[in-house]
Amino acid sequence: MTDRRLEGKVALITGSDSGIGQATAIAFAKEGADVVVTYLDDLEGAEDTAREVGAAGQEAIVVQVDVSDEDHVGVLFDAAVTRFGQIDILVNNAGVDASGKEIPWKRAASPDEIARLAVFLASSDADYVTGSTYTMDGGLSRNLGQGA
Repeated sequence: MTDRRLEGKVALITGSDSGIGQATAIAFAKEGADVVVTYLDDLEGAEDTAREVGAAGQEAIVVQVDVSDEDHVGVLFDAAVTRFGQIDILVNNAGVDASGKEIPWKRAASPDEIARLAVFLASSDADYVTGSTYTMDGGLSRNLGQGA
């Protein structure tokens, strides 16, 4: 049996309905994390991810979100904290598909937009975010995850 290094942690993974995001969600669940699964259009893919998280013995919730919309992101984090009480890991995965082409929905979130939202979510005004943030640039709190 492996050491479940993420036992008791909650991971929020954007774009976890397919590809790298889905694989990350499943891998984190196998390490002991509960997972917030997000999607924009692929509910079936998100539900598949949630089933795999459950098969690994962890809990998942599925939330639809457009990561380029601050209001959507706020609802996402509120749902995560309401269900799990915390968010320990944020993986900013949504934005482009595996081929590097823009996602065929309204538009993909640019790295700058993801960074801006991560800054917003890690700010002192975002009381629904828990865990570590990094302070830089004269007090700017910023999540330094992938894509930010």
